[in-house]
Amino acid sequence: MLAAAAGLAVAAAPIAVAPAHADGADDAFFAALGAAGIGVNETVARTVAHSVCPSLKKGAKSFAWTVSGVVAGGVPREVATTFTGLAVRSYCPEMIKSTLGV
Repeated sequence: MLAAAAGLAVAAAPIAVAPAHADGADDAFFAALGAAGIGVNETVARTVAHSVCPSLKKGAKSFAWTVSGVVAGGVPREVATTFTGLAVRSYCPEMIKSTLGV
C-alpha cells in the first residue's frame, strides 16, 4: 500500500493521454481527472478507480466509506472525494443516483 501511495502524484499539471489500450470508460475517467486539474499516475489511479464500483455494488456502507477506501488505496484525501465521484460517473453511472444523490 505504501508503494501505491508513493506512486500516486497529484499535481495541477494536465494529465498525460491514456494509453491506446484503455477502454472508453478509462478515457472518460482520465479526461475528467484532467479537467478537474488532478494529475495522477495512471496505473495506480486505474487500479484504485476500478475498485470503486465493486465496493459500492457489494454494499459499501456509504459514499464516505468508499472514499476512505480510495484514500487507503493511495489517493490523497484532498482529492479522494472528487476522484471517487468521477470513478462512479465513469465506471458505474447507473449508481450515480443512489450513490451521489444526483
